[in-house]
Amino acid sequence: MKLVGFTGYDFNVNQLESLGATITHLGKVQSSLIATPYKAYIEYGSYDETRYRPYLVLDTEIQGAIGDFSNGITEFRYRDEDKLLRSVNYHFTDDELGALASKGLYNPNFEIPELFTDTDFEIPIDLDIYLVNMNDKTMVYASYDMISDLQTDSKHSGYDLAQYFEKQVQDTYDIEHELYHEDEYSYEPNYDYQEETSNDLELNQGDYELIPDTSTSKYEEEQEVTPIIDDQDVAKIDLDKIIADSYRVKSAVEEFGSVDLNETLDSFKQLTGEDREAVEDEETIVEKHERENETNVEDVTKDLDKGRLDTESMRHGFSLSPDIEQDEPQY
Repeated sequence: MKLVGFTGYDFNVNQLESLGATITHLGKVQSSLIATPYKAYIEYGSYDETRYRPYLVLDTEIQGAIGDFSNGITEFRYRDEDKLLRSVNYHFTDDELGALASKGLYNPNFEIPELFTDTDFEIPIDLDIYLVNMNDKTMVYASYDMISDLQTDSKHSGYDLAQYFEKQVQDTYDIEHELYHEDEYSYEPNYDYQEETSNDLELNQGDYELIPDTSTSKYEEEQEVTPIIDDQDVAKIDLDKIIADSYRVKSAVEEFGSVDLNETLDSFKQLTGEDREAVEDEETIVEKHERENETNVEDVTKDLDKGRLDTESMRHGFSLSPDIEQDEPQY
């Protein structure tokens, strides 16, 4: 007999009992859920628990259950609004995994048989059954773990699903062809090694000597090398002479001595009349030097007199002269 089933032991059972329904609790009954897969694929377990062991996953819709539910009841079906979506994990034995590996289980394009999503499976499970009888009508309430995935294998379900997988790999696997003859590669594993010279560093040798590179690049040759000066060389340097030569103003005689008279005379002879007049009107080196270094003789004389007076005043204990115009002290 097939009846309408309901999931769990909800408040309806208590309500029906309060209305005079007869409730019969059968307890745990070995049953099988009727599961219709809509998707099938291979999944892998965690490393810690199963070392990535493969297993088959069937995403299913639970249609109902079959079993001996007493009173001649052997099956019940859920209404469309009561159907549940549950995943069923089908675990392979070691022998089954070996057979699947030989069929190409680890091939990236390994395919799942279409049969798995085109049939109903009966998944063994223990159901907690309540029979509700009211007005000569019987309803079945079944409860089970509604959270965890359903677990099964060939031993408990009676399905040897590994046999439905077809062999999906070739008998011999050409590694060289797979690596070097794919469409996106033009690489050919052909090598033509040339004998290395004795001066080259040979690789993969137990002992070898590294010879420092003593060659000098063209760039390094063109660079000016700055000599290193130690403390003794620094002590020998006459800084006063260097400063005097660098910042001393040359006298008119020294300026005149650096002039090439012959070259100047030759240049003057080549000038026209107007150019010669312009040159003659130009200021000479001596005149330029005197003009640039011209000082007020009177001011210099006053400065010298003031310095002499200040010196004499300090020697005799007098105060410094405020102005060089004051009368000289009496000695």
